[in-house]
Amino acid sequence: MIFAKTAFVCLTVAILGACQTTGGGNVRIDNVPMYGQPGVERPTILKQADDDFIANAMAGLRKEKPETTRRQASEFWFLAGEEFMRKGNFDYAMRRYNQAWLLDPENFQPYWGFGQAMLETDRFDLAVENFERALARVDDSKYVDDSKYKVALWVDAATAYSFRGEVRAKDGVAGATEDFARANELYSKSAKETPEYTNTYRRWAMALHREGRYAEAWEKVAETRRRIGRPFTLAFLSALAARMPEPRLP
Repeated sequence: MIFAKTAFVCLTVAILGACQTTGGGNVRIDNVPMYGQPGVERPTILKQADDDFIANAMAGLRKEKPETTRRQASEFWFLAGEEFMRKGNFDYAMRRYNQAWLLDPENFQPYWGFGQAMLETDRFDLAVENFERALARVDDSKYVDDSKYKVALWVDAATAYSFRGEVRAKDGVAGATEDFARANELYSKSAKETPEYTNTYRRWAMALHREGRYAEAWEKVAETRRRIGRPFTLAFLSALAARMPEPRLP
């Protein structure tokens, strides 16, 4: 439940945020990770709106649970962002992630959300940047429960590196080899840490296809199937088969 007073302040922040855009003039600043900070100066009126949002958000949540911490409030808003992400509403998701960041800048979750939204909108540099911020904070986190998110975070970060590597390779830009190497490192860590997490092998198969390592991609396809993971799309399997026919099982 979002309390009436908190919801009012959220709306106020959204309206004010709509008045400020990035340097390009066509992207709302509340749809940019951390409102563009530190590169984009936050106007005084929006800083005050941020402070009001934090105060009212905490007051609203503490009416039901007096011991609510800033970290818990941040997670509350992060989860609201996740709901919008699942619905494909990346703009609203980003606004909730930014509010989660305001509530606790050291919580890894807002950066994870930023990375997801940037990845979904093909802004791979920003995706990688924010996934790395999330990784740094989850590794140094004082919260024991944070460790359960590491594997999924590694896989998401690996996917961002893989897509950026593909773009760099196609454009002849330096760094593709390093991006693919980092992707494979993160997928490998995930597989070793939690072998039963089938999304690792599924995403890894698609990443290896982007990298041009087709035989290994088929191996990950087989591993995903063996572990009864989510099925691959016909489009992906056809694209992979066009590069290399599926090996016959022994």
